[in-house]
Parts: sequence; structure tokens; C-alpha cells
Amino acid sequence: VITSNGYLYEGSGSSFSQVGGRFGGRFTGALELYQNGGIELLLIGTSSDSTYYTYGYREVSISGGNLSGDLNEPGGTGSSIEDRARYRSTLGRRVINSIIQTVSGDNQTVIFASTQTKGLWSYRNETWNAEE
Repeated sequence: VITSNGYLYEGSGSSFSQVGGRFGGRFTGALELYQNGGIELLLIGTSSDSTYYTYGYREVSISGGNLSGDLNEPGGTGSSIEDRARYRSTLGRRVINSIIQTVSGDNQTVIFASTQTKGLWSYRNETWNAEE
């Protein structure tokens, strides 16, 4: 779980323990473990970010089962998506409540994100689109 003010906790049995330090920003509680072709990330929904002034989600790398590095805006090499500019103009403008990664019938990675006010979005074929 992640608290609204940026503390990440992991559960084991009936207890929770804090993982790492505090992430800067405000968070929605949306979390997803993303895995694709050797890339392993934790996707974290954000409701404000003083660095990028966008919403959507941020990524932190996972290495050997542990968080590795800082929160990064999606886009580019080693990310869950390719095009940062397209992300900023689409899902990056939305507050998300939940996010999940799936694999389609043709083995394509698809990310679904439900937003607070603009419905369900999907990322496939290197594009974010609102679902009908």
C-alpha cells in the first residue's frame, strides 16, 4: 500500500512494514507490479506532482525484489510506455484510481487505468486511449 503522502508499506501475514523512505508528491493509492521483457516496475498513481505538474502515475524500478531508484515519469527506455509527450497529453492529465497490466490474446502487454472523472483508459500499440 502507499499512503496519500508517499509512504510505501508491504504486508506480511497480519502486519505491515514501511519500505524505504518517503516519496515526494501526493498519491491515490493505485499500485501495480509491471513486468515486461525483463523490465520490472512498480506503478504508483499520483494526484499531484511538484516536478512535472501532471497526474497519472509514476514508476520506480524493482531490482532483485527491492525498489531501486527514484520515482520517474513514464516514457522512454526501461519504462512501461514509449512516448512521454503522448502520455503527458493523455493519461498524464488524469487522476487515476486503479491501474492493472494484462496480456491480450495475441501476447501484447496492455495497461488499463481507471480515472477519477474520465472513465477507463488503455495503453496498447504505444498509445493511450479512452475506452468506450
